Amino acid sequence: MNRIVSLLAVIAVISLPAQAQSTPPAPAEQPKPQPADDDSAMFGFTPGTTTRAEVEKKLGKASMENHMRPDAYSVVYTPRPNVMVACLFDKNDVLIRTRGYVKD
Repeated sequence: MNRIVSLLAVIAVISLPAQAQSTPPAPAEQPKPQPADDDSAMFGFTPGTTTRAEVEKKLGKASMENHMRPDAYSVVYTPRPNVMVACLFDKNDVLIRTRGYVKD
């Protein structure tokens, strides 16, 4: 009788991990990534629509340009001595994102 009880105990212990593994817990819901800070609307720009020509019409000539990425490039404008505006454009000169800074 002891052998049967021991055998049943061993079978129960062996089968527990298999049962636990057969129904994995549901993954925790991950927070959705938030878009990067974008000040485009503050300047009257629409990402995905506004072109570089439209930005330059409003902010003037670029003070700096960076073409480090093959798919996009950044441009810095200084419309006033204490204001700096950085824009990221895609390779087709369409605005991706804008960030404004005020110098102290």
